[in-house]
Amino acid sequence: MNPLPTKRIYCGEDIARPLVVWLNKKRRTNSPEWKVIWLIEQLQTVVMLHETSNDRSYSVDLQRTEVALINKELRRYVFWLSVTLQEGGKIGIIRKSRLDHFEFLYAALCLAGNGYLLRLRRCNQCQRWLFARFSTQTVCSKVCRQKKHRANPTVRLRRSEYMRNYMRERRRVLPAKREKG
Repeated sequence: MNPLPTKRIYCGEDIARPLVVWLNKKRRTNSPEWKVIWLIEQLQTVVMLHETSNDRSYSVDLQRTEVALINKELRRYVFWLSVTLQEGGKIGIIRKSRLDHFEFLYAALCLAGNGYLLRLRRCNQCQRWLFARFSTQTVCSKVCRQKKHRANPTVRLRRSEYMRNYMRERRRVLPAKREKG
C-alpha cells in the first residue's frame, strides 16, 4: 500500500505559516500588536525600495531613515534565551520575551533575513495576509482567485460571448430534436 504523498513545503513557508495565522487574527484597534504589523510593513517598504530603486542616492537616504526608525522601535523588544532539557539528553533553546507577539516579529525578521519578506503580502481581493508560494501569487485562496478572474472585463466579455453562442446553438438544436422525437 502506497502512503499518501506529503504536502510540499516551500522555502520560508514553515516560518511564515504561524505568522500569517496571527496576522489574520482579529484584534482591537488600540492593541500593541498593531505596532508589529506596522514594523512588518515598514520592513517591506525598505526591502522593496532596495530591490526596485534605480536612483541609488535617493533610495539609500530614504532607506537609512526608514531603518533608523525601525531600529528605534525594535529596541523596545527585549528578549532572552532559555535552555531546556529534551528527550534523549538534547538541549533546547527557547526565546522568551515579556511581549506575547515577539515571536511573530522575530518570524518576520527571519523572513527578511532569508529574502522572503516580500512574499508576505495582502490578498488583492479580501485583504487577508498570505505567504506567496510563488512570486506572482496575489490571492489567498481559490475563492479569491475566482472572484478576481470573474471581475476581469476581458473574461466577462469572453464569457458573455461564449454563453450567447452556446444559447444560440442550443435553441437551434432543441427544436430539431423535438421534431424527430
